[in-house]
Amino acid sequence: MITKETVKQRIQDYLLLKISLRSLVEWAEDSFMQAEFDEKDATILSDILSKIGVSNVKIFGIQWHEWNDFLSTLGYEVKIELNLKAV
Repeated sequence: MITKETVKQRIQDYLLLKISLRSLVEWAEDSFMQAEFDEKDATILSDILSKIGVSNVKIFGIQWHEWNDFLSTLGYEVKIELNLKAV
């Protein structure tokens, strides 16, 4: 079953470079077509997965603020901390 937590985890894995965009898109496409959604969140989850499913097409690419909006819609707040070092 696809839940808010499931989608959040996949987005997080992508943003942390643990999985590729291709992997995320394939998962979103498969999940959208075959998985059961948590009933109370089905509309939100299917909307987000449908957008992720086409994000590898340049015209439909997802920008940072959209990832943030997805996570916010799922009930999560994004906080970023950068530790940069000159190389």
